[in-house]
Amino acid sequence: MKTKPRSKLIIVTTVVILLIPLVAMELSDDVNWSLLDFIISATLLLVAGFSYDMLTMRAKTPAQHAMIAIVVFGLTLLIWAELAVGLF
Repeated sequence: MKTKPRSKLIIVTTVVILLIPLVAMELSDDVNWSLLDFIISATLLLVAGFSYDMLTMRAKTPAQHAMIAIVVFGLTLLIWAELAVGLF
């Protein structure tokens, strides 16, 4: 039953992060996201959040938690950058 509060936290965090470009679109013409951009970003953030949650359930030490966080964050950032500007 511990996964329910964490699931809610992951979903709320994703919504809060996606509110940033939504508000920026209202304040500036420089930010122009489509519905597809929001769907892809939400999917990416939710997969990253739930992946971290699932992987840390099996981790035993704080060092393992930190390594999982670094890997998940790094991969998420790499994919986000690739989708935004096409690094590769």
